[in-house]
Amino acid sequence: MRGIENVVPSIPKRVTVRDQVYETLRASILAGKLVPRQPLVEAHISAQLNTSKTPLREAFLRLEAEELVTLSPHRGAVVSHLSLQELRNCQHVRLVLEVAAFELAADNITRDELNRTRSWLDRMQDAALRGDWEAYRQAHRPFHLTLFDATRNPVLTKLLLDLFDRMQRYSRFCLEPNARYWQQDEQDHHTTLAVFERKDAVAFRELFSRMNADFLTYVEQALQCHDSDLRGYFADGVQTGDNSWPAEATQAAN
Repeated sequence: MRGIENVVPSIPKRVTVRDQVYETLRASILAGKLVPRQPLVEAHISAQLNTSKTPLREAFLRLEAEELVTLSPHRGAVVSHLSLQELRNCQHVRLVLEVAAFELAADNITRDELNRTRSWLDRMQDAALRGDWEAYRQAHRPFHLTLFDATRNPVLTKLLLDLFDRMQRYSRFCLEPNARYWQQDEQDHHTTLAVFERKDAVAFRELFSRMNADFLTYVEQALQCHDSDLRGYFADGVQTGDNSWPAEATQAAN
């Protein structure tokens, strides 16, 4: 009997228009270029991205499933608001999954992966010293992704990345100007790597629990100290932004 590989040709991987639209919208939401509660007007976005409404609506449905967009018959698509309860829920789930991931990754991680993680950490440290928090973020995600990949479990990696991305919305809006938080975070990531090298699961759980608590505390403090625009991202009935597609998001799409 002929093997199936001799019958079915390989299908080249390519990015479809609907995938491009989805990725552009998702990246703009996570980067804070589309702010919580901002209406996503189909006509404006379709024109800016030079696409029809069909892939746009498909992207909205995918983003709704990720709770990044809210759809309603009357208001259409709106960037989902932030919520302290959502943040707490994400933190709880992430703690459980991170501890499980640590145990897998600590057994599987290679010397090359540890070196790559250390390289990303060096970039984070350099960015922290310069106060360049965007550069910090650009190294922060691959630092975690390298460790997630060491679990050798793609399903677990995807779940952890989704949670990581959702929590980054809170850091962008609430923690961006807080140098004290980022400096502490950078130090904690040095400790994280040291714990990985020791394969100390107990120390990792204690460290990650404290990091989660610190994150929530800083977000709550930001809400108490900042103006109504920030609090409006969490509260009902506050209009933020206008109905246009921001110039920064347009640049990201090109």
